[in-house]
Amino acid sequence: MKVLNLLSDKKYLSGKNLAEALSISRAAVHKQINTLKRNGYVIESSPKGYKLCAKDDVLSEQELLLAVKKPLGIFKKLLYYKKINSTQTKLKTIADAVAREGVIVCADVQTGGYGRMKREWSSSNGGLWFSMLLKPALRPDEVSKLALIISLALNRVFKQKYGVKTNIKWPNDILFKGRKASGILVDMSAEQDIVNWVVAGIGINVNNVLPKELKNISVSLGEILNKFVGRAQLLAQFLCVFDEIYAAFKKSGFKIFVKEYNDNIVFINESIKIDTGFDIIEGVNLGIDGDGKLILKTPKGLEKITAGTVVKGK
Repeated sequence: MKVLNLLSDKKYLSGKNLAEALSISRAAVHKQINTLKRNGYVIESSPKGYKLCAKDDVLSEQELLLAVKKPLGIFKKLLYYKKINSTQTKLKTIADAVAREGVIVCADVQTGGYGRMKREWSSSNGGLWFSMLLKPALRPDEVSKLALIISLALNRVFKQKYGVKTNIKWPNDILFKGRKASGILVDMSAEQDIVNWVVAGIGINVNNVLPKELKNISVSLGEILNKFVGRAQLLAQFLCVFDEIYAAFKKSGFKIFVKEYNDNIVFINESIKIDTGFDIIEGVNLGIDGDGKLILKTPKGLEKITAGTVVKGK
């Protein structure tokens, strides 16, 4: 909103001055002020006018655009909800009607958030919960690579932007000292060899208070840094990094990222177990290949795993 760009935390601006600056009526100014308040902005009103007091960690398209500071191919529109069942479910319901990729759905709270295998994902206030629409020119069997490059983007953000040494647990969890800081879920609509759309859901523990039962296995970025972390800034950082990675992926394929992925994967050259949903496979983790498959050295030889859950071995 244009009013937001004019408001200051240093001084009051009258409704008359705002109306004249924007060439709108004072009633229109009042309407925009009320909308900003509903979206989480703390604005003080007095006979002197309006003053921006606090943003209250607002997740809005305006804040995201201010934080990004440059056009991104991967970001076209942000749909924000204070509370929603699931950003993933919401975006999937509108994906067919959206012509281009780049729509993002985010929420302060998810009441029905879920991860891989439909596992419940705790999504309380203070975390960054969002889904983004992608329309890549890929075969359906290549879509799993998107989760891998998203995890690379998240890992880069944690390390390069926040100085936090994280690692990737194949295929798409971000860990800090063995505790989960972020997870990724990828859903798609496809027909034989054509992908109609991909919806990538991402959950990042930021400032949210983790349930007691998750404290030993999960961690938030705010807890790691021992300070408050702005979610709009974090989302902007991710989108800028992912925009670059995604462009390179579309141009050159996944193989250019294999070394970086293997340099950051956990349990490399260690014994692990993989639960494929049908079987438990044990072996030494040799990292991923150019197709994103995990290579295990087993007593029977090398096995390449397409999907599964990694469990540390003995």
